[in-house]
Amino acid sequence: MGVDTILHYYHELWSFIFDQNDEYRSIRSSIENGLNCGSAIFSTKFKMDHPNAEENETAIFSVKQWMKISERMKIYVPYEKIRNDLRGVMGSTNINRKLFS
Repeated sequence: MGVDTILHYYHELWSFIFDQNDEYRSIRSSIENGLNCGSAIFSTKFKMDHPNAEENETAIFSVKQWMKISERMKIYVPYEKIRNDLRGVMGSTNINRKLFS
């Protein structure tokens, strides 16, 4: 899933630039282990657990996991801009309420 991959690389690049690779991997692993992701990314894990889920539900789940990582690492991610961009793409304010509540 695109949003999952983009947020992954955003966080990975930030942690590389600020020499926080170990902290990033530790935090990400903690969240992945708590969800029993194995080697799956957040979106794949959600689809495995919810095979009939809509794409927007998968995006909501993935972004919420990355928000946890951002908050714990104190990484600025323009989630407000992402929300606004998704509003245009997905056309629903309902997804935005779920995504950023």
